[in-house]
Amino acid sequence: MNLEDLISSVSSSVRQAQSSVEKNNVKQYVDTYFKKLKDSDGSLTPVTKAFKIKSSDSSKIDVPLVSLVNHSTVTLDQVNIKMNVIMSVNSSNQIEAALTASSDNCETNMASEIELIYKQKDPAEGLARVTQETLKLI
Repeated sequence: MNLEDLISSVSSSVRQAQSSVEKNNVKQYVDTYFKKLKDSDGSLTPVTKAFKIKSSDSSKIDVPLVSLVNHSTVTLDQVNIKMNVIMSVNSSNQIEAALTASSDNCETNMASEIELIYKQKDPAEGLARVTQETLKLI
């Protein structure tokens, strides 16, 4: 396998895993803290609970549940992948990489270890902004 294709495949898998985590985070956020309005165009409204702040007062305020919890989400912060490969140069001057179980098992002792480290950038602020706007409803 071409070394470039190997690294590209690993990168693609990491991106797909991160995308799956992000989709799950958004779904959990929306399904837990928002509901569809009846007879609406699909718009969402925050799920609220009524709170009576002063026991001597009969007034209540509706507090969006989204404002009461910490919204830290799960992300792939860092992915370390170590591979033992036997590298060679093909006729097109491209580096070829053949995966091997261990450099100890290689008869010619030409196996190399490649470590790829992927780090997650700061997450988008969309969920934080939705939460912030929801807080203004209180």
